Amino acid sequence: MEQAVSEVKIGRLLKKYWRVRVPRKFREGTSEALIEIEGERWLVELDKHGRVYIPVKLRPSIEKAKTIIIRREGSTIVLKPRPY
Repeated sequence: MEQAVSEVKIGRLLKKYWRVRVPRKFREGTSEALIEIEGERWLVELDKHGRVYIPVKLRPSIEKAKTIIIRREGSTIVLKPRPY
């Protein structure tokens, strides 16, 4: 099975509402996502619209990043911020 990857730019709307929309092809059959940041792993739930809300403790670290990579590993959705 081919690994699919999606990239989301961190912009004004993400910093205002602190949510990331996960594409439909990634969220089929799962209700949770894993955020990997600074060596930590946070398990968060998807809402009914397929969005992940960023926890308050992670927001300063995500503000420094430019993009968020979304990928599927087995039955897990992984979000990983990138500085470029």
